[in-house]
Amino acid sequence: MSHPTFRIAIGADHGAFDLKNAVVAHLKAVGHDVHDFGTHSNGSVDYADYANLVARNVADGTYDFGILACTSGVGMSIAANRHRHVRAASVRSIDEAVITRQHNDSNILCLSGKYTDIPTAIAMADAFLITHFEGGRHEARICKASGSRLEQTDPAIYDAITAEEKRQRNNIELIASENFTSPAVMEAQGSVLTNKYAEGYPGRRWYGGCENVDVVEQLAIDR
Repeated sequence: MSHPTFRIAIGADHGAFDLKNAVVAHLKAVGHDVHDFGTHSNGSVDYADYANLVARNVADGTYDFGILACTSGVGMSIAANRHRHVRAASVRSIDEAVITRQHNDSNILCLSGKYTDIPTAIAMADAFLITHFEGGRHEARICKASGSRLEQTDPAIYDAITAEEKRQRNNIELIASENFTSPAVMEAQGSVLTNKYAEGYPGRRWYGGCENVDVVEQLAIDR
């Protein structure tokens, strides 16, 4: 049975240099589009440099998934998780690699060069990449775990919104279903484009700076 192939960004420090090279070779051999961000030698380097490179490229969508490795895997996960839209998981078993995709929608796998042997690391990477996020109740939990900028700037409003989300989950609403929407739709509604003023039509605006608005509006027209 064939599996889908992905664009994968990989990075490691000197503590997992050999493991990283083995994982890169395997993933390329099975057909994935892999970019090795380094390190490219056993010389001492800072793990955060490679975590930042991989995390940025996963966060902006250049790559579908990332794989990071250092001596423990923990340092890489801490550094990568500082990036918005990154959900990096340091795992030690194939089961953990699977469940972090199913429940956490993790997009970066962090491996240990000291505590994980190469065959196990390869098996963990394979399991991670073929496992799908289950969604459902896990989606709301991920939203909570992602942190809230509103909570930091206006905790009173944040508390009221959180209370309403809880009320809706725990009650049957006898009203039209369109009163409810998914976290994905709410994210789009609250994006930087929500308050963007763009008079005119796609490709026919009265002023510049509307290129991305054109893309979104044209998608809406086409759909």
